[in-house]
Amino acid sequence: MLAFYDYGSSKMNLEMLLEMTDRKIHKYDVALVEGAYTAATLAQVDSPLDVIESNLKQLIIK
Repeated sequence: MLAFYDYGSSKMNLEMLLEMTDRKIHKYDVALVEGAYTAATLAQVDSPLDVIESNLKQLIIK
C-alpha cells in the first residue's frame, strides 16, 4: 500500500496508523497531488514498486 498526505494532522494520523498496523505501508513525503497521480498512473500499467519509487524521488518536498 502506498500512502500520501498533506502536512499537518494527516501526517500525524498516518504515523499513528503505521504504529498500529502490521500491513506494509510505504509513506512518501512528496507533493500530494503530483505524487499520488504519478504513483497511480504507474501502478495502472503494472510498474514495479522500485520504478514507482524512483519516479517519486523527483517529487520529494524536504
